[in-house]
Amino acid sequence: MNQTPFLSDFHTSNVERPARKTSRRRNGKKKSSKDRSKSTKLVTLKDTANQIRLYAWHELESWQQDNEFLHSGYRKATNSYRASLTSLSYIHNQTANIYSHLVGAFLFILASIFIYYSVASRYSTADAWDVGIFASFFMGAMTCFGMSAFFHTVGNHSEKVYHSWLLMDLYGILGLICGTVYSGTYYGFYCERKIWLAYSIQITLITSLGALICAMPKFRAPKWRIARAVVFGFIFFSGAIPMTHAVKKFGYEKAAQQMGWWWLILEASLYVMGATIYAFRFPECIKPGAFDIWGNSHQVFHIFAVLGALVHLIGMIKAFDYNHNPATRRC
Repeated sequence: MNQTPFLSDFHTSNVERPARKTSRRRNGKKKSSKDRSKSTKLVTLKDTANQIRLYAWHELESWQQDNEFLHSGYRKATNSYRASLTSLSYIHNQTANIYSHLVGAFLFILASIFIYYSVASRYSTADAWDVGIFASFFMGAMTCFGMSAFFHTVGNHSEKVYHSWLLMDLYGILGLICGTVYSGTYYGFYCERKIWLAYSIQITLITSLGALICAMPKFRAPKWRIARAVVFGFIFFSGAIPMTHAVKKFGYEKAAQQMGWWWLILEASLYVMGATIYAFRFPECIKPGAFDIWGNSHQVFHIFAVLGALVHLIGMIKAFDYNHNPATRRC
């Protein structure tokens, strides 16, 4: 089927529903246990008598075969945004990936509103720079989680749409890294704006290089997942340079207070654990087929990413307080 544009394909829906089940074949013989074991799993919607057909790994097109340890719960290629969006209403093996980051995106939208009206008004010294720094982090988080949720929703549309939105998903991660480093270094070097500017330029250049690498089709192939984890890990840990600088310049205690240093360490630990679990496909590699719908590595990675961003936000608020409180501010 030829691909159709985003708007024009809303009139079609390729969600397949199986024919009525019969207990016997045409020749009168019952299905063997072997035939039954190969049949595709069905998920029954609670609000309808219809059934949505899900597919097994071996029934997928090659571009959909990403994780061989997940055996079932797949959606077919639809060539329809409407059909892909319809999958939000039933459970499949992308459901947890979609909703973990969809909820995360809305969580940070609400947090941004709360922060703007409560935290920003605490001190008369808070200015447009503070608003801009918090905004850069919130935009990075909302873009990252929003792009991720949409990619996992429409990733079964077609091969072209899959790769296009996978690229947007990767760009969203880079956006979150930028927002994280901008905000962490801003409060870490609150009175040393030239140092902060230098580190901001550094992370912008590094993430721009990462974006060019992500644009390479080969880099987005499933077999390159460990390479992707390494590249993103390198980009993220380039943020360790200003953290180390802050400790050398101010000492552990000062850095912990004015930069939220230990919160940044916890954040990094969550990201590393999540990325490692994702790269090595644990736990599904231990028991293939047991984590098809819930509890697989990609879902764990998503949850750790949201937790890491929340931890960063806590550290930002504490650093904001330290740098604006009259009792502790340095300039």
